[in-house]
Amino acid sequence: ASIGTNAFSGCSGLTDVSIPTTAIPLIPKSNLRTVVITGGTSIAESAFSGCTSLTSVEICDSVRSIGKGAFGGCSSLQSITIPFLGGSRKTASDTYKYPFGYIFGTSSYSGGVATTQYYHGSSTTFSTSTTYYIPSSLKSVTVTGGYIPFGAFYNCSGLTSVVLGYGVTGIGTSAFYNSSGLTSVTFRNTSGWYVTTTKGASSGTNVTVTNASTNATYLKSIYYNYYWYLK
Repeated sequence: ASIGTNAFSGCSGLTDVSIPTTAIPLIPKSNLRTVVITGGTSIAESAFSGCTSLTSVEICDSVRSIGKGAFGGCSSLQSITIPFLGGSRKTASDTYKYPFGYIFGTSSYSGGVATTQYYHGSSTTFSTSTTYYIPSSLKSVTVTGGYIPFGAFYNCSGLTSVVLGYGVTGIGTSAFYNSSGLTSVTFRNTSGWYVTTTKGASSGTNVTVTNASTNATYLKSIYYNYYWYLK
């Protein structure tokens, strides 16, 4: 089944929607407050750009790509749930593992905090950097799956809470470097985590991840420059 081009004609007052990705271009966005993406595979570049009333976004696991700046200018955004970091789901060995700021883009706007993030672009050894504009209002992020790459939340000092879902497979070095405001990191999967300074190592120092506050300290400082793996 498909949604007709004029299905939402005259619905300029829409504030809360649960829609598949195919409906995104069809809905009026000026008054949106909450968006739940229930299906589909792709969210285009700038899809929700300039939605200044948007406070909450949830994206389901079926989505496989999110365009650069899809949520640029969303200056009221407080929480977001995403199925992976960056533009698409990556493994530890992939290139172009973009960081969190990628989905907010590189254009400045009122309420956007210039955030320089380091990440692995064309190389998995050497890093590059880009300045993204992340909403100052954004405090809570949930990542339901994928690999949390090097530099994922680098310099995201405004975030206070991160939840790592059952589908998260590992965490790269410096993923939370200088996320100074972070006070809580919750692991949904609390068993079998270990840290190591050797990339790809099959064993290391076992870490207990049942305390969200302690986890934040581990990821920001004590074990910030370690690889995190699941047994």
